[in-house]
Amino acid sequence: MVDEPSAENTIRELTAMTLANAMSVPARAALYSFTILNKTGMSQSYTLFSQPPIVKPTVEKLTPHAILVTRGVASGSGNAFLTIPCDEHYAICGLSHEDESVQMRVLDRCAVTVGRGLSYNFRPGTTCVVDMLSAAPSFVRWGGPASDTGELGAFCLRTPGGFTYEQAKNNQWIVGLGLYTSGSAFVGIYASFTPTPRTDYQIEPSKVFYVVPRALEANEKKPEDLDFSQECKVNFELLSPRVQLVHDDDNIIRISEGVSSGSRL
Repeated sequence: MVDEPSAENTIRELTAMTLANAMSVPARAALYSFTILNKTGMSQSYTLFSQPPIVKPTVEKLTPHAILVTRGVASGSGNAFLTIPCDEHYAICGLSHEDESVQMRVLDRCAVTVGRGLSYNFRPGTTCVVDMLSAAPSFVRWGGPASDTGELGAFCLRTPGGFTYEQAKNNQWIVGLGLYTSGSAFVGIYASFTPTPRTDYQIEPSKVFYVVPRALEANEKKPEDLDFSQECKVNFELLSPRVQLVHDDDNIIRISEGVSSGSRL
């Protein structure tokens, strides 16, 4: 006769099985999420920008790009839901050309982590090295963590010699900060700039974002007439990773909970 398992053994086995299953499931990346309620009385579109990263040494021009765009959000019961990773950043390099009629981008990406910890257990941020000798800049293999030099909160992007700033500008070569998008045209880079030769750039991503009620294109450069100080600012240094915004009939976007920030057009 086979003994029936005791309740204690059954609970122990179920607990072990649950723990094993939990450990086998890949952890999901932490996300920032934006829920936008449209109460304006008309259909709306929204574009998400990041505040430009801190870059050292200072660059001549740091250009923000549209990260995500949502269109046709109905009024009343309509809402938009946007998410982006909190800590998954990518160095980007390549070339970017756009005018009134065409857009062309050739981009390479390098996964990075930023420098973390205190002096006794500090872990440097990733160093990414750019090859500028081909038709479009690309990343080359680097020595790994032992060779990383990213400062606290930043990663390092290193450029070689063999080119000039004017050459990079004329060829529309760019480097900067972005997302991994599997080549998607629907997700944009955060910010870009023209590189100079033989420079170690320290790039510190921002936790501040702006929600803009405009129908732009993902990756599109920030229009000259767009003033972030007049737009809805979401500072995740002060807020939880999930925010709810209300776009009211006075054309102001407000954070419905936590620290308030609005925009009037």
